[in-house]
Amino acid sequence: MILGAQAVGNMLYGLKGMKSDSLEVIYLLTELTKLVKTCTEPLNAQEVSMMLNGLQGMSSDCSEVIDLLRELPQSVKSSEPQTDSSGISFRRYPTVAHSGDRNRRSTMEFLVRWEDFSDAESWEPLAVLI
Repeated sequence: MILGAQAVGNMLYGLKGMKSDSLEVIYLLTELTKLVKTCTEPLNAQEVSMMLNGLQGMSSDCSEVIDLLRELPQSVKSSEPQTDSSGISFRRYPTVAHSGDRNRRSTMEFLVRWEDFSDAESWEPLAVLI
């Protein structure tokens, strides 16, 4: 099975809320690393955001997390913004909608419309946007 960049972003976002201190998650990380190795497409801004959100609960002390990070496409490290949909661009349009309790910032999420990606939208926590 060969995964595209969007599949990698979605797959890693699915790790959101998991911790790397359980045996089951470690086994999952090992299998996901094998799948990430099949991706040859660069990750765009939305995919990078999803990936980072999914990995927030993981520890850098876990060798399986380090192995996974080493396999991510080199284009994630690119610092040059690109304006086409094959590259990374962190520019975004204003938020479209929001949810959560305004008195508890940790619960706030915003629907972001990404620039340079026709109709690309994703829900992002406040912490990612500030």
